[in-house]
Amino acid sequence: MLRPAALFACLAACVACHAKGTPPTVLIAQLLAPPVSGVDRNLIMDTQMASALDEVGQVFPVVWSMSDAYIRAANDEKSIAFNPDATEKEIRAAADKLRIPYVLFITVFKEEGNIRPLAYLYRGREGRPIWKFGEYDRQSKYRPRLFTDDKTQDNIKKFGDIDKVFESIVAYTNGVPDWENTALSLARTWSEYLADTTFRGLPKRPRLSAPEKGPGTLGGTDPVVPAPKQGDELKAQTDALVAQGKAPLAIVTLRDAIDKAPYEPKRRIWLTDLLLKQGMPQEAATEARRAASMMPDEVALWLRAAKAWIIAGHPKEAQKDLDQAMQRDGKAVAGMAVLGDIYLMQNRLTDAVEAYSTAIASSPTPEAVVGRAVARGLMGDADGCRTDLHSLEVADPASLDNVYCRAAELIDQAATLATNACRELIPYARHAPKTPESVARAVALQRQTLALSNLVSLLPVPSRFEKSHSERDLAHKLLAQCGQEILDFANSGDDNLGEEATLSLGEAARLLPWAQELFLSERKGQ
Repeated sequence: MLRPAALFACLAACVACHAKGTPPTVLIAQLLAPPVSGVDRNLIMDTQMASALDEVGQVFPVVWSMSDAYIRAANDEKSIAFNPDATEKEIRAAADKLRIPYVLFITVFKEEGNIRPLAYLYRGREGRPIWKFGEYDRQSKYRPRLFTDDKTQDNIKKFGDIDKVFESIVAYTNGVPDWENTALSLARTWSEYLADTTFRGLPKRPRLSAPEKGPGTLGGTDPVVPAPKQGDELKAQTDALVAQGKAPLAIVTLRDAIDKAPYEPKRRIWLTDLLLKQGMPQEAATEARRAASMMPDEVALWLRAAKAWIIAGHPKEAQKDLDQAMQRDGKAVAGMAVLGDIYLMQNRLTDAVEAYSTAIASSPTPEAVVGRAVARGLMGDADGCRTDLHSLEVADPASLDNVYCRAAELIDQAATLATNACRELIPYARHAPKTPESVARAVALQRQTLALSNLVSLLPVPSRFEKSHSERDLAHKLLAQCGQEILDFANSGDDNLGEEATLSLGEAARLLPWAQELFLSERKGQ
């Protein structure tokens, strides 16, 4: 085993011998944004960035951390004095001492289910970055645009609207932000930009790994896809594959069928629906929007896209596709139900009830009735919620499944909003206890969490969802308890109540994703 001195000498030699073909080194340093109201909202992704760059192989990544062997060896040898809170100037000075030619600073800030990423790449002692992603203007307004010295327009042509790329980079699982996959996605995006711009003159040395040979493959690579059938036979074929637990193969089968008939809308709709059932709303939304753009008069595709965006947690994107649908069919009943979903996600409950009621007046579809039941439940109207649910007459098992699944999706979205509101209000109440604003916000949150818990208890539950429902019910009881404790904390300023609220929130936040994952697993078994 190499001693630190030997290790550092070996690594330093890699930098020095760049002329002999070794890739240049880049030092990656994540600068942490300060907490907001006591909440740390940094998305840590320095190691993901290093991994993404390493996969391309144009540079040798080193992370500003004692967990990185390079930095640890340099610190042990006294070549640098590692400081986890070092400034940009100090980190660049350390890179200069170690003869590291590139330094990449990153900051990624989580904000209301979105991210605000910044990246600055420096070369040597040059005072201006040679590449950057995002910036703050003089009014401290974030601008998520991609800048390079000489490739800005080329990149815009290649990648399209950079703001759009940024907006869709947050990964969601069951309507909840998946920060780990978001970090990986952003790291890969940045590494691709750098590979095609700043590092384009450096040879790529991608890491090679032998692909695993999975079942049903030829030569360990291409999946064996059954020849796609036509019409109802194709639907029956893919439904059979899903029933056999071969949903990925069903997805591939549908994609192959779409390639053979790209302007057949039914196949696109089936694929979107299957992606949604498999817990891939982002992919479903992208697929439906792409299809709708190819066949703009197909209102059903625009509506499918809008629904998928809602489940993925992107109400603004849903509104864009809903507008496209309503421009083509302003009387679409399904469109008013989707509008209700958007209002529900934005916590505009009165508007949601009105939109659902408009849809129900034309045609009382189960989607609209369940949506209104959820909106009424969240408003604390238990009687109206119960009346809507009873009006559905869900004696048929398939209908009961559909009603429950739709209600669970809407409730999970509302739960995400309520959980985030609890996270923000606890530190705010600690900072400003007994103030009118703290108390008013706590009263509204207590009512919302209690209404959610009551709503969950009112739902008719199919037998196959009993296990996940039990977990969801417990999670919402804890969330309602947290809401009450936050209200007591805001009224009294008693730190003990604040701690109790934090504990209840932690338990609820742990159980909710588990209940959602269990629900998705039970749903996939259909």
